[in-house]
Amino acid sequence: MTEPTPPPGPEPTAAASASAGPTTLSGRPVIEMPAEPTRTRVGRGAVLGAGLVVALAVTAVGLALLRGGPDGTDVRAMTPGQCYVETDVVEDHGRPIPQGRDTPCLTTSPRIVAVIPMPLGPFPANTDFDAVVAGHCGGEQDFVILPTEESWLDGDRTVVCIALPEV
Repeated sequence: MTEPTPPPGPEPTAAASASAGPTTLSGRPVIEMPAEPTRTRVGRGAVLGAGLVVALAVTAVGLALLRGGPDGTDVRAMTPGQCYVETDVVEDHGRPIPQGRDTPCLTTSPRIVAVIPMPLGPFPANTDFDAVVAGHCGGEQDFVILPTEESWLDGDRTVVCIALPEV
């Protein structure tokens, strides 16, 4: 069997093949491939560390969305004279703590009469709390939030006097 011969055509000259650049064995020009980019190697530790950070972040966001927390501001963080609409009640060390949103004072809105920070020291006796309430709330209070012995140990030193709306 004989190999096919190329069709007759003009013969390339030495000058033409030299100006065209290198050629393959078949006479076609060589296609130059770009050099492969340098690859950076990342260690397994870095990949695992980044994955752990992402997993922790997703978990924290998910838990925050699921938990939700109380709706409104803790009355212990409000100021005297401020009225609020109760939005939630949180149980804290065996006592209910109202949560609310600031509102104009109306006859239907509870009002903060006094927020009294107690000094550091041992848990006060009931007579000490009675004296603080009598001295700061002026008898306007209908409801008083006092620290418990447990909450005192956790740093709660706030007494709150609240005037409830007239019914």
